[in-house]
Amino acid sequence: MPSTLNLVATIARHAGLLRRDPLGFLDLLAGPARARCLNGIPYGPHGGQALDLYLPAAQSGGPVPCVLFFHGGRWTTGARGQYRFVAEALASRGIATAVCDYRKYPAFRFPAFVEDAAAAVAWALEHAPRHGLDAGLLFLMGHSAGAHLAALATMDRRYTLQHGVDPDAVAGLVLMSGPFDFFP
Repeated sequence: MPSTLNLVATIARHAGLLRRDPLGFLDLLAGPARARCLNGIPYGPHGGQALDLYLPAAQSGGPVPCVLFFHGGRWTTGARGQYRFVAEALASRGIATAVCDYRKYPAFRFPAFVEDAAAAVAWALEHAPRHGLDAGLLFLMGHSAGAHLAALATMDRRYTLQHGVDPDAVAGLVLMSGPFDFFP
């Protein structure tokens, strides 16, 4: 872990990047990749339904917990590659992390993005053993629009049930800065 002084120096040295690309800056702070990453795994038949799976560098003998992370971006922007820092942070703590893309507005309308999140859950539960993941410890995590997707994919049972998945199979939710109430 860098000292506070080193962190301040890094921020000062890369202030331009911080202003232009805050997520890229966080990626820089994450340092070199340590997790093994399987890039661009399709989890559904539609373009945009892909994920990057980050596996801990050193997996213990048994299956490891897994997080499906859905990025923010107003359902219109963002990409899985911008969130390596999230996956690296979790993988460094022994948690496999899948950073998921989803179809975007305006090319696709609600509920297509939520259906994508539910399809990613179904993929994760089906493919967990193949990748050394514990399907019983699958957590959904999202930021902003991604938090909304994670919440709806599990709390509104019809989305995961369309994929033959019991939403109670998800061990938990980590929702950050999500829009959850659209009423005035």
